[in-house]
Amino acid sequence: MPERELKIKLFKNWTRVTDMAGPPAFKRTGLPNAGVLQFSHAEFKGGELAEPGEEKLLEVCRSLASKIKNVTHSSTQSGTCDFGKFGTLVVRAASPAYFQVWVLSDSRDFILVTHTCAQQPDPVEIFEAHEIATMTKLTDRA
Repeated sequence: MPERELKIKLFKNWTRVTDMAGPPAFKRTGLPNAGVLQFSHAEFKGGELAEPGEEKLLEVCRSLASKIKNVTHSSTQSGTCDFGKFGTLVVRAASPAYFQVWVLSDSRDFILVTHTCAQQPDPVEIFEAHEIATMTKLTDRA
């Protein structure tokens, strides 16, 4: 089976962060203190398929955010997305001030998206980050 690559649909005011090592990362332009939206993925290579439900995706989100201290608010959401299904967790804390993680799955492969902000982000940035995350897919490499 061919390897897959991320297919990320950005709004026109989001640009790639070029001074950051690691997986693809983007920022919303035109906003002071914009956060970073970062993507990675894991492909099924064989064995038993996990076929996670929405609650399992939320468990992964909780685990990824478990090291954040002094949490003042958290909330979860799950549902369907362009890739299949997703779970997301929003955490507001002292540092980072805002952290959101999405775990998406097509019952075979997984996409991980994080939105990390040092200060409380603009509501438009939060909305667009959620839309971008839930529109993300994996496609076969040509």
